[in-house]
Amino acid sequence: MSPNLMGHIVREIPRLRRHATLLLDGDADRADDMVQDCLEQAAGILKSDASSASVRVGLFRLLHRALVDFRHRSSDASSLNIAQQPHAAVAIMLLVALEGMSIEETASVTGLDTETVEFCVEQTRNTLRHVVSAPPRAAVEPSEDEALIELFDLRS
Repeated sequence: MSPNLMGHIVREIPRLRRHATLLLDGDADRADDMVQDCLEQAAGILKSDASSASVRVGLFRLLHRALVDFRHRSSDASSLNIAQQPHAAVAIMLLVALEGMSIEETASVTGLDTETVEFCVEQTRNTLRHVVSAPPRAAVEPSEDEALIELFDLRS
């Protein structure tokens, strides 16, 4: 592995760990295991002349697949469309808002088409706008809380 590729990979490790930990409800040990597996896979797949951006997308794609596989193994939701699951919306928003990925990069990472990613981002942004512009807490309708709880899977 070239030093240049190694440098690209090493720079992404903290971001990969943060992403996995957030999507695994704070389980840092499991997140570290998943990141390690991702890095082992990447060593055999990534090309030494790859750009920093393509290495980043490739690493997040491997991690995303591992996270989706883990969710499917640990639940009965394996037959559901990933784009319709609340954790998918959170994963998409983390990639776009926190990691600064474009819609196209996020689509590549998640395996979704760009229109689905755009729709998910827009829905989440609208929900957040609605929450931010809502009257003081005492005036918020319980049904709005339920929508947010479901959108961000806050019950677990």
